[in-house]
Amino acid sequence: MLGNLVIKSMEKIGLDKQYCVGIGTDGCSVMASKVCGAVSTIQNEAPQEIRCQCFSHALNLSFAKSSTIQNVRNTVSTVKHVVAFFSASGKRNFVLKRFAGQQLHSLCETRWVERHEAILLFCSELTKIVDALQTIC
Repeated sequence: MLGNLVIKSMEKIGLDKQYCVGIGTDGCSVMASKVCGAVSTIQNEAPQEIRCQCFSHALNLSFAKSSTIQNVRNTVSTVKHVVAFFSASGKRNFVLKRFAGQQLHSLCETRWVERHEAILLFCSELTKIVDALQTIC
C-alpha cells in the first residue's frame, strides 16, 4: 500500500522511475519486508533501485538510546513531562495556546528532525510556558 503510494506520487510529479537508484528507509517490516514491504513494491516497478538503511534514523535511535549525560536525560524527561501535562488536558492546552499561541510538540522517538524542532519550539517558548504554568497554578 505504501509502496503503491510512492509509485503514484512519483508518476504524479513526473519522476522517471528509470533514473531512481536508491530507496532510504528504516528497518521496519512495513518498509523492508521481501513479501509485502513498500521497498519490494517499488522495486517491482523500478528494479534498479537499491534499498539503503536510513542513516538519519539509525543516528536518531543511537542518540535516543545511548545518552549517558545525566543532565541531558533529565532535561529531555522534563520537556516530555511538560508536554504531556499540557497535552493531557484541553483546558491546560487552551491556557498554553493563550500565552504561546500554539501547542507544544511531543519529542518523537524515531525522527531526529521532529525531535529537534520540538526542542527548539520548547526553548523559544519557555518564558510563555512558565507563564502558562503559573496561571494554571
